Amino acid sequence: MSILTNLRTEMITLLRCMLALAAAFLLPLPTIAANVPPVFNAVTNRYAINGGVTIAITNTATDADVPAQSLTYSLLSAPLGATINAGDGVVTWTTTTNNAGTSNFWFLAISSGNGGGLTPTG
Repeated sequence: MSILTNLRTEMITLLRCMLALAAAFLLPLPTIAANVPPVFNAVTNRYAINGGVTIAITNTATDADVPAQSLTYSLLSAPLGATINAGDGVVTWTTTTNNAGTSNFWFLAISSGNGGGLTPTG
């Protein structure tokens, strides 16, 4: 073999190695999706209740993350004595006669199990 033939063979081998390296770096890398905060589903009910009555309101939310993450509900502001089930979002409250004729505003939050921020509602 001549020097030119050897040089040509070495150049082809080098080019093949460079192409293989380039292909390894150009393969799509797996992406990590951004954590999307959960969103409350609309609750449009308004309640007129008498004192001494217990109410239960179910709050629901959706999580667009795949896979969906576990959600935790919390009360940010609510009438005295109101509670929320952190796992299912059900709020319960037993009114008193002191609540007659008043308006009560509620603020809830939902968070996902993967660092999703709080999404308040009111």
